[in-house]
Amino acid sequence: MMFVFATITMMFVFTTITMMFVFATITMMFVFTTITMMFVFATITMMFVFTTITMMFVFATITMMFVFTTITMMFVF
Repeated sequence: MMFVFATITMMFVFTTITMMFVFATITMMFVFTTITMMFVFATITMMFVFTTITMMFVFATITMMFVFTTITMMFVF
């Protein structure tokens, strides 16, 4: 039980770390888009498409993490 709860807490810590990294990268992307806004608009659309793809990947990984945690909880309980 202690080991399982430790793994669950590690999973939540890993998800929080990934969320921090992802939000940092998203804010950097928006700053980069505002800098390039006065130059080219095609790059902005590509950046927004890239951010949406990364958001889909990130939410998919987060949902997979939560599903894995729920599966481990079911096995434990």
